[in-house]
Amino acid sequence: MTSQITSDSHEAPGTILLYDKRNGTDQVILVPQPSSNDSNDPLRWSKRKKWTVLLIGAFYAFMGSVTGPIMAAGMIPLTKSLNTSLQRITYANGATLICQGVATTLWMPFAIKYGRRPVYLLSNLLMGIACFWCGLGDTNYGVLVSGRAFLGIFEAPIESIVPSTITDIFFLHERGEKVSVYGMAVLGGNELGPMFSAFIIQNLNMRWAFFIVGIIILAAEIPMFFFMPETKYGGVRPEVPGVAGRDGKVVEIELSDVSKNREKMVIPVVKEGEKESIPYEFDSQAQGLIFLSPFIGSIIGTYLCGPLSDAIANFYTKRNRGIREPEMRLPACAIAALFTAVGAIIVAVTLNNRSHWSGPAIGLGVLSIGAQMGATLAMAYSLDSHKELSAELMVAVASMKSAIAWIWTWVINDFIAARGPLTVFLTIMAINIAVYATTLLLYVKGKAARIWIHEKNLLGFMGLN
Repeated sequence: MTSQITSDSHEAPGTILLYDKRNGTDQVILVPQPSSNDSNDPLRWSKRKKWTVLLIGAFYAFMGSVTGPIMAAGMIPLTKSLNTSLQRITYANGATLICQGVATTLWMPFAIKYGRRPVYLLSNLLMGIACFWCGLGDTNYGVLVSGRAFLGIFEAPIESIVPSTITDIFFLHERGEKVSVYGMAVLGGNELGPMFSAFIIQNLNMRWAFFIVGIIILAAEIPMFFFMPETKYGGVRPEVPGVAGRDGKVVEIELSDVSKNREKMVIPVVKEGEKESIPYEFDSQAQGLIFLSPFIGSIIGTYLCGPLSDAIANFYTKRNRGIREPEMRLPACAIAALFTAVGAIIVAVTLNNRSHWSGPAIGLGVLSIGAQMGATLAMAYSLDSHKELSAELMVAVASMKSAIAWIWTWVINDFIAARGPLTVFLTIMAINIAVYATTLLLYVKGKAARIWIHEKNLLGFMGLN
């Protein structure tokens, strides 16, 4: 099947030379090429310094991810303290999502112009303050909604700034492991955050759940200030060895892998469905523990779409004389589609029949494997194809994800009440399968589409190059 991708010799964005096959050693070509003697080049930093920056960024992403679903286990208590409906409480989550999507379009251009460090410091500080704002809203609905809206604005950079930092300081062949660290941080915040906040809510209240998270975020500002240098490099680097096109020009596209976004990119409704669909009389702690299953599923999904996806792509790359094509990742989408379908069916049937809670818990875990894989593979393919548009792609995807999830918060409760969990989760499955089916066309015609975009200069026509 690889020949279907690589048979066209035209110049194609996203096609790179990753392994040097000329001397028979399969030597890895450094992408991007580091500067020859500039110690300020982040690519030339020591391993310890790089890992320090990565871990601080990962913790920032972890805490930012915690703030999103922190209310998952406390929504019922909030309906009582605010004397309002569950649907209105979900609007507060919606405020976070829509503001996050809009703010992403502002933070990333700011990071490109002024650097990564100011974005880290400013957004982390304001995110911590916004947590205290939200905590004060446990008895005032207006304060809660406005606080959640501003929290969405300040947490938005986690969608793109950490992946950008990884591409700033690590070479292409090193990024798989580092992206997995980032992915684990984000999914850990998404899944473990509600679990730990549930214990705080059960033993204290929703206010203190926000306060404790805010304290931790503000405390993280200290190591961030002292040990998080600027990673954007303004110097000149050597050209990257590439693949000659038909006119003899060299393609200098840098490959990049990005793990999942803060919520699942392909179908954000998966996570919202998890939060609203458990029809058991659980207290806050039990509701929080349900998130342990999706967390385990996401860990498995991280491996399958990270090291396994890299191994598949590298296998085809070596067979293709060291030339990497973005489509070489797409076969892994079949595995993602299978897990998504099986997980959705398990959840749909067990919830509809009110089976033992372990049934839907297992289903959510299986579903999370597919959701995790789909999100990462889709983003990786996009960036592999057009690395020069990495910032624009991350902004577009994050905004689209937030918009879809925001719409879902307005309809999920009524949808479940009117049609039941069976219809809801089978609908989720159908949408996912339809999306995954498009990868078959991309696998066969993806390179031809990239060539056509390049030859017609569509990106230039849209002012994107």
